[in-house]
Amino acid sequence: MLMNYGDLVASVFGKLLLAGGGGAVFSIAILRAFGSKWLDAYFARKAAALKSEQERGLADLKAAQDRGLRQLQSYLDRDSHRAKMLFDREFDVLAEAWLRLSRCYDFAVGSWFDEYTQFENLTEDEFEVLLATTDLNEHERDEMRALEPAERTEKERRRRNWARLHVYIEARRELSTYLKANGIFMRSDILALFNQLQEPIAAVFAEFETRLRLPGLENFKALQELDREDFTKAKNGLQALIHERLWSSARAEFG
Repeated sequence: MLMNYGDLVASVFGKLLLAGGGGAVFSIAILRAFGSKWLDAYFARKAAALKSEQERGLADLKAAQDRGLRQLQSYLDRDSHRAKMLFDREFDVLAEAWLRLSRCYDFAVGSWFDEYTQFENLTEDEFEVLLATTDLNEHERDEMRALEPAERTEKERRRRNWARLHVYIEARRELSTYLKANGIFMRSDILALFNQLQEPIAAVFAEFETRLRLPGLENFKALQELDREDFTKAKNGLQALIHERLWSSARAEFG
């Protein structure tokens, strides 16, 4: 509307100039009066439009920056959460794996020792009292009653040793299964040491079974391997690595 009004003023001004004389002077006055207002309004409108466009651009830029910051924060939060979960899982896995390995190692070291009762030193009444506390069924108890005291001692020794062997083999199987299932949460060098150490321990259990199957065989070669320097060095090295990893996880968590 302002632009049309300005065009009208210019048209009138042109006609008055053609007419000449006082009309021209009057037309100049009109142009000054109305043209100045039109120009002021025109530039004010342009300035307002430019300001509005700038404000929209700044608003769009701020919105884009906010979206970018939210997305970046989301990535950081997700990565931080993933790292925390990994630290927690590694902590649990290393602690549990070391506990299982230590248990198997203790079993292996103690495999040379026989724990049994000397039935030769018991009276029949004492024998019956002790027999009642065992987990033997009635048929097995009758078999024990039919034996001589020395035979009772040997039978009980073998029974207990076979039971121990079953516990040993099961513990080693659980360790091996645990490492296969959770080794992905360990550093490769730590997992390699676990696997390296469990093999000599398994050999001790196999050796223990051989002694049970072949009474009188005194073979402790595999057991002696656990006293070798390379085994001790590997075991101590693994312990140091686990300690470092557990405490580094704690430092990362608590600063």
